[in-house]
Amino acid sequence: MNMNIKKPVGIIILGALFVLNSLFGYIYIFKTLKSGNPSQFQVYMLIWSGIFFVVGIGVIKLKKWSRILALILVGIKTIQMLIGSIRDTLTLLKISAEPIVITVAIITTILIVAIAGWIIHYLTRPNIIERFKS
Repeated sequence: MNMNIKKPVGIIILGALFVLNSLFGYIYIFKTLKSGNPSQFQVYMLIWSGIFFVVGIGVIKLKKWSRILALILVGIKTIQMLIGSIRDTLTLLKISAEPIVITVAIITTILIVAIAGWIIHYLTRPNIIERFKS
């Protein structure tokens, strides 16, 4: 790969978002760790945060494996988020929450799915795939 070719800004932003996501995960873990024994959820968050960090660095460095893992992670997390959002929306409807609360929950879900769709579209563009040939 020619090192004189500029790295696309989208790649840098995407890698930074993965790293930022992992850092938020680590902050959450350390803020909620009350004793020396982490909960099952904290261990889960620790593993996911580590994976997101490694993938984010890999994306920034244009590693082929990181593009594939980024696509998989975005897919998995989007499905998890959709399931959680549907569950939360049904709960809001069940407790007769204010319509604005339900609307905000639905709009937030739509925005997150749109961002995930953009990430998948971006990482599957031929010119971006070509950058990850290393």
